[in-house]
Amino acid sequence: MGPSRALPCLVLLFLLSSSRASVLEDTCKSFTAGNPGIGYDYCIKFFQASKDSATADKRGLAVIASKLTGAAAKSIGKHIQALKASEKDKHIRSGLNDCGDLYSQAVDLLDV
Repeated sequence: MGPSRALPCLVLLFLLSSSRASVLEDTCKSFTAGNPGIGYDYCIKFFQASKDSATADKRGLAVIASKLTGAAAKSIGKHIQALKASEKDKHIRSGLNDCGDLYSQAVDLLDV
């Protein structure tokens, strides 16, 4: 492929990657505007944990967010279980049990 044919391909690739990047950027700008406690940079870094975010549309970003959140949530659920197992006070253990049950239900809803 000569230089005259390569340039249009490079421009097309640039435009495609720019439009995909702007989907992520636009989504994070929109989301953080409505949720001031979450910074724009954090939003971008959150999605960059998945290589698929670079080419995802808004629906794809929602799927990525659900998967990343689900993975973190399962880790926290294990931490709750470890706290329950190590707690000697029955009242605190009962509270942790309730917390674990509610948390588990919430994690299950992420799959839905």
